[in-house]
Amino acid sequence: MDFIIRDGDSFIPLDVKYQNQIKKADLYGIIDFKKTTKTNNGLILTKDRLQIRDSATLVPASVFLLLV
Repeated sequence: MDFIIRDGDSFIPLDVKYQNQIKKADLYGIIDFKKTTKTNNGLILTKDRLQIRDSATLVPASVFLLLV
């Protein structure tokens, strides 16, 4: 887990995985954080992948930086 964003009373885990392939093992940090804190979703910043998975939303780092 690289960052945790606080949004009022909830927290959003943010993990940076700047690589082409995201494996299930790359999601373990967010999955563990979700189990501990009862958070609904997390963000993983990727090199170029945009995808919604059960445990996290994968967003290209370039898109995330445009939105910040």
